[in-house]
Amino acid sequence: MKTLVTSLTLGAAVAASLLTQTANAQQSDHRFEDRFAIIRECMVVNKRYNTDPYSAAGGVQHMYGACMANHGQPR
Repeated sequence: MKTLVTSLTLGAAVAASLLTQTANAQQSDHRFEDRFAIIRECMVVNKRYNTDPYSAAGGVQHMYGACMANHGQPR
């Protein structure tokens, strides 16, 4: 009987661990998807307002960095 209870307890612990890992992986995927969406949005803003095609003044990079910062993202 002790072996059965121990096996069930161990099985429940392993199952809980696997469910937690799956939930964390899905949450991580959503964070990457959100970041990619923000990067795409900032690239569109850059393209729309790019008045310096050769980036001589560095305005394009500053605009992209500001957009990313507004979303709380690192460059």
